[in-house]
Amino acid sequence: MEIVSPNTAGLIQTADALKAGKIVAYPTESVYGLGVDPFNAEALEALYRVKGRDESNPVLMIVSNKDQLKRVVEEISPKAQQAMKAFWPGPLSILFPAKADLSELLLGKNDKVCVRLTSHPIAEALCRVFDGPIVSTSANLYSQNPAKSAQEIDLDGVAVCIDGGIANQKSSTVFDPDSGTVLREGAISRIDIANALF
Repeated sequence: MEIVSPNTAGLIQTADALKAGKIVAYPTESVYGLGVDPFNAEALEALYRVKGRDESNPVLMIVSNKDQLKRVVEEISPKAQQAMKAFWPGPLSILFPAKADLSELLLGKNDKVCVRLTSHPIAEALCRVFDGPIVSTSANLYSQNPAKSAQEIDLDGVAVCIDGGIANQKSSTVFDPDSGTVLREGAISRIDIANALF
């Protein structure tokens, strides 16, 4: 794995690796993430192998703007819009009805896809330079602790990592606005969501 700086050259190199179907790592507002092009089926399958993750357990995506969001979601309900207004950009990953052409590796129950508008400047810039959504799953073997620095990432098959220093936040919260269900409580608490939305 090559570690690069979070400058223009490093972002371009990492985005080029994504476009070539490779796995990359980068800092997010929670922990370090592993990313691939969500529209590249072979890259998605390779990511699951590297993590040792069961293919029945879908991974989420990050975007840098709502235009990128619309490339992977079929519709945005009023409840989802309310959650987006309250917590985006930030560590709230929201479930949406998925576009029909997405890989099953990205789909959860009821054909929903999980996406967040990232608030981390490096992750946001990577989405912008790549010009699209990027898969985001914690940089670790499945069930082990997520990496909080580039130096902690010890996985075969990762091509490039952007070094963004130490990440010390909890993982993102996963929320289904249409059912009002918190599937994973992380950086944003159930109480925060209840106070903002209900």
